Amino acid sequence: MSTHRVGILILAGAALLSLGGCASSGSSDFVGSWGGDDPSPNITIEDDGRVSGTDGCNRLSGMGSFDGDRFVFGTLAQTKMACLDDAEVIEPWPESARVDGDELVLLDQDGNEVTRLPHRD
Repeated sequence: MSTHRVGILILAGAALLSLGGCASSGSSDFVGSWGGDDPSPNITIEDDGRVSGTDGCNRLSGMGSFDGDRFVFGTLAQTKMACLDDAEVIEPWPESARVDGDELVLLDQDGNEVTRLPHRD
């Protein structure tokens, strides 16, 4: 193999490695606890996609999936309790989330920001 071809292969490999560094955030960015203490809205996302927390009044749990730089909430089971009028409640629960620094940004079905939850861990 000529020196020129080896050089091209090395450059191609370096380009692929650098593109990998630009890839979207991994699932580990989502794992952890987000939000305030009960009864404030909070959520915990496990590395297997399990979700648990509260919308600010009702408990919720279920599964979600990691999709590039988004976490997509699946069907979540929620309690239906009588909430205080002044309770900070996220309703309906957002469709997905993305990480922005140390905050989990909850997004509606159109990708619009609903609210932000600070990282708790």
